[in-house]
Amino acid sequence: MVRAQMMLFKRLFSLAPKYGSKISLEIVGKDSNIALLKLNDPRTLNKLSSYVIEELIQKLGVVEKDKSIQLVMLTGNGRAFSQGADILEMVHYTYEDVKKMDFPKAWYAISQFKKPKISAVNGFCFGGGFEISMMFDAIIGSKKAVFSLPEIKIGTIPGCGGTQRLPRLVGKSLAMELILTGDRLSATEALEAKVISKIVEPEDFIAFGESYIQNNI
Repeated sequence: MVRAQMMLFKRLFSLAPKYGSKISLEIVGKDSNIALLKLNDPRTLNKLSSYVIEELIQKLGVVEKDKSIQLVMLTGNGRAFSQGADILEMVHYTYEDVKKMDFPKAWYAISQFKKPKISAVNGFCFGGGFEISMMFDAIIGSKKAVFSLPEIKIGTIPGCGGTQRLPRLVGKSLAMELILTGDRLSATEALEAKVISKIVEPEDFIAFGESYIQNNI
């Protein structure tokens, strides 16, 4: 087990981008079988630049090959899960840039991760952060979790699956309301709307993951 974990971290280190890692990874749980990925740029409320998405996909790929890992959990460091996409990065893109980058295809790779995955939301979960959460098999949230697709407020729409996935979670009527207004859902409202399956405090995220493995895997 120890050797396997050392090999895992060696591979992750080799993948660390030149700009510095924005996602930490810990092997947690009593049986060391949970990969805890943490968006780790609290200064920016864990914004999702193209580099962060690339790093997330790379680390998911490494974890997927590790047979000792049974579950992946994604959370955020600080007072936010993620504020969403890096708008300052996006404003410089031309139409041709966006076409070549193919954002939906890159983000779609996250949803194709084959091992069970849980999004553990603490604090703000906006825009692209919410869209990534909806790509996971289950979403849990702390009492401070807040969900929103606020793209409408800057004259655009959720561009990476939010307009398709949210109606599947909450139904067409509420989904349209949230997408067209950018309104927020509190943790209690998200639970009632079935966006999240349970309210869990951050200190209990790992215990929830262990229980999930025991009952479902």
